[in-house]
Amino acid sequence: MHMSDHLKQQIKAKMQERDRLEATILDCSARLEATGVGLQDKLVDGEGFPRGDIDLPAIRADRQQVAVLTNDHKHVTSQIEQLMHELHAEARRAPAADTAKRPRVSETHAYTALPVHTPSPAVPAVRPFALVDEVSSNSPAEEAGVAVGDQLIAFASITGQTPNTLPAVAAALQAHENREVDACVLRRGNIVDLKLTPHSWAGRGLLGCHLRPL
Repeated sequence: MHMSDHLKQQIKAKMQERDRLEATILDCSARLEATGVGLQDKLVDGEGFPRGDIDLPAIRADRQQVAVLTNDHKHVTSQIEQLMHELHAEARRAPAADTAKRPRVSETHAYTALPVHTPSPAVPAVRPFALVDEVSSNSPAEEAGVAVGDQLIAFASITGQTPNTLPAVAAALQAHENREVDACVLRRGNIVDLKLTPHSWAGRGLLGCHLRPL
């Protein structure tokens, strides 16, 4: 097997692993949101005693799992990025005569490095926490104007200061299903405000885009 084919298989396997992690994080986040306490609300009452109206062990277990899986997600994403770099390096080493035989860009878009745009001096200091590295056709994200390369600054009340940002976004998606939610992205140095409505569609998830943590 050619080295590049082997790398592509590894990338595909890691992406599938990342999808499984995201699905589990989404399930945990949805359960937490259903309890009314989510990822951050206190588990004690006004007098400092454990709340008796919620299942504390289950909530703590889900919060712990989200924290662990979020770290795993970051690790797998880092592995994908490294494999992509190796794939590009392998392509550069290929003989020039093979250029005409290589797949078109449209056939390898899943492995193409995406630019991360730096804000211009005129843009106030912001802290993006995720990069949109994939937007599915005919998805709610595409309908709302989300573009590949957008850097997410805010989604609902979630910002770069929010702990466990991506799980928090997943929980917010569930909470805002079929309801408009405000989002803010950094796009080619400009801050762009968007309004999204998460909802079920023909594809996976409620938005149809993929976020990579920054």
